[in-house]
Amino acid sequence: MQRTIALGLGVVGLVLGLAPPAAANPAQIFGKWVELGPNGTEMVAEFTATTAWSYGLDQFGQRVGNNSRFPVIYKDVNPSTIEVDTRSGDKILLHVIDADTIEMEFPGIGTHTMTRDTP
Repeated sequence: MQRTIALGLGVVGLVLGLAPPAAANPAQIFGKWVELGPNGTEMVAEFTATTAWSYGLDQFGQRVGNNSRFPVIYKDVNPSTIEVDTRSGDKILLHVIDADTIEMEFPGIGTHTMTRDTP
């Protein structure tokens, strides 16, 4: 009896071990994300199903820098990482920490820890 239970649990473990990991869902990152900078400045990134854009805000809340939208394609890398590809070939990795925190990685450049902007 114990051997049957142990064997059954072993088979279940093997099947679960062979199951592909769940993929990250790009919809979980749609919306506005903010990283607080020095002196009240902010970096803002916004993601929709088909576009992304980012811009800075100065200490008075005024936009600074380029703020044009660009088309993107999302790819699941693993259960907690989403790759954002642009037409120009640039890639951004979004590491989902939790429902309200992502780490936005620009490969070879650096990372930004961002929190979901909830109005």
